[in-house]
Amino acid sequence: MTEVYDRQLDVGIDFGAATTRQALIRWIFESKCDHAITLATNARMPLKRALERVRQWFYRMEKIIRKCRPERLPTEARLLAFIVPEHVGTNVHFHLAVRLVDGRDVTAGDLETIYEIAERQWSILQPSGSFKIKTISDANGWASYITKDHYVRGTTLVLSHDFHNSDRFTRWKSIRQNSGWV
Repeated sequence: MTEVYDRQLDVGIDFGAATTRQALIRWIFESKCDHAITLATNARMPLKRALERVRQWFYRMEKIIRKCRPERLPTEARLLAFIVPEHVGTNVHFHLAVRLVDGRDVTAGDLETIYEIAERQWSILQPSGSFKIKTISDANGWASYITKDHYVRGTTLVLSHDFHNSDRFTRWKSIRQNSGWV
């Protein structure tokens, strides 16, 4: 899959071809995403601003779940999500396939608390917005649903990893090792 950046977002993968959609559905399935989330703004706003709200939501969630500043974590230790914006010209909202349960910081027993935190954090960032979360019972079905508008020109898939500043983590790790602060 070739990465193509949306000029407005500076992140994301354009997935206009049917073959790309099938590869994406397989990728989501193989990534073991376990939760379906919809983050709605319930407001008309530029896609870039709405996506910034999603970015802030991920940062807050990771900070709460991982109990440290997320930029101090390597990408593989952070939340993985496939994010697809929808209705960008009117009421922009995002469908997400998220791997939330990692067996380390989030277990199945923690889910009710995590759901409440996730909804509260979204309502803080987007008071007019709405939030839905459920366990994915059919990963192929959810992946097919969130990619249903794959043929629309400019439809973009954003990965949660696009929000990570790996250079910042690498610099922090280097400074930490060189300072003897372990």
